[in-house]
Amino acid sequence: MFKFMGNTYESDGCSYTGYDIMGNFDDGDITFCDISRNKDDVEKFVHKLNDSDVDKIHFQDVVDDFLLK
Repeated sequence: MFKFMGNTYESDGCSYTGYDIMGNFDDGDITFCDISRNKDDVEKFVHKLNDSDVDKIHFQDVVDDFLLK
C-alpha cells in the first residue's frame, strides 16, 4: 500500500510544504521525501501506485519516472 504525507521543509531560509510518498512492503517501508510541492499531483500518483499494485523492486523507477515529468 502507498500513501503520501506533507511535511515542512526549508530551503534558503524559506519554509514550504513538500510531499513524501511511502510504500509499505512486507519487509519494511520505503519513503521518498519531498518529491513535489504539488499535493494534487502526488495524490493522483499515489492512487495510480495503489491501483497498479507496484512491486517494491519497481518502486524507485516509477518514482523516478514521476519526477521526470
